[in-house]
Amino acid sequence: MQLGELLDRIRDYYLQRLRTELREAPKPIAEPAFRKKDGSLAREGPLSLPLRGDLYAHGEMIAVDTEKMLAFDALEFPWTEDLTVDLEPFKWNELTLHLAGVGSCVDWAPLTAWFEKWFDGDDEREPGPDGLRGVLHFLSDPETHDDEIRFMIDLGSAPVEAFEELLDAADALGAPRVRID
Repeated sequence: MQLGELLDRIRDYYLQRLRTELREAPKPIAEPAFRKKDGSLAREGPLSLPLRGDLYAHGEMIAVDTEKMLAFDALEFPWTEDLTVDLEPFKWNELTLHLAGVGSCVDWAPLTAWFEKWFDGDDEREPGPDGLRGVLHFLSDPETHDDEIRFMIDLGSAPVEAFEELLDAADALGAPRVRID
């Protein structure tokens, strides 16, 4: 199986669950961004990033998750001349990005620019027939563990292209190796 096909299957597994929840919820709002009373995006943390929920219905945010994840043998592959990727089984809506070799004083601009692009805070992307916008939901603030920096990411309904651009952002950060699980 090629990488693109594997990523499509991982994404589709989550999106099937999200679409089911959307169909079954009364008057659902798909992928709403958290906003302040004035309508501007609510931003938090050192990276000052916004956040989307999976689904709003019944007067509350509903987190959609899959009970399992697709199993596959871990892969190691070069993404660029300077970046090697270790890809382990992960959930599209709950992956951990482990960056090795970037140091603690890194400028996170490539990663935050990637997130802002695919988050689409102005809701410029029109929803598809399934009501989904093809957007990211969440990027955590960096956490340092041993010799690596970790981020939790919810890729939401974003396309596989967003995952690929995440690897490009990791490369731009100067990480020689990343692990995704």
